[in-house]
Amino acid sequence: MTRRIPSSRSGFTLLETIIAVGLLALVMSNVYSVLGGTTYALTKRNVEFEADAQARRALERIAMAVIGAHSNSLDPTNASPGSVSGINYQEFLGLSEEDENGDGKNDEVFSDPMRIGSTSASSEDISWFQNPGTEFEMHVVWAKNVPAVAVGETPANGIDDNENGLIDETGLAFVQDGKRVRIVLSLRISDGRGGFLERQEQTTVTCRN
Repeated sequence: MTRRIPSSRSGFTLLETIIAVGLLALVMSNVYSVLGGTTYALTKRNVEFEADAQARRALERIAMAVIGAHSNSLDPTNASPGSVSGINYQEFLGLSEEDENGDGKNDEVFSDPMRIGSTSASSEDISWFQNPGTEFEMHVVWAKNVPAVAVGETPANGIDDNENGLIDETGLAFVQDGKRVRIVLSLRISDGRGGFLERQEQTTVTCRN
């Protein structure tokens, strides 16, 4: 008579299966959390980099235009702690070969009228205009996401809330002091997660003429 030797148990019991699935879910949850956090950090860093780059590019364009403007053509003007949200200007192109006003000097030649300011009353865009307000007007958008009120400011309260020396300044602000012009630019950009990134850049330039 032969004895039957019991075979080794194969497969998993229901309890072991449940434990294994639970452990797998826990591991996957941790992996997802790590990957999700890494993805958010990278996205946030990219958005911050783009916000900084956008602010710098826009400010550089505006600054170069103001440098080329004739200081006497800037309109309107304001001195600190006041500011203006847009400026009209012309560039000095040189002297003509004529003396039309008879003063014994060659006449000064200026460019077409130009403007830097809001694209429209309800827009958060800043544009450069040529021949503004005429049938020949053309414009190019230089900056987007420019708030109506500068970063850190409370509108129309007569106080320098963000402590930058200006009172109630708008998202784009100009301050003239002779040939020197201070430019302050604010941006408010969505971070893609229901919040916003705020940036403010400023520079002071001197008109060439």
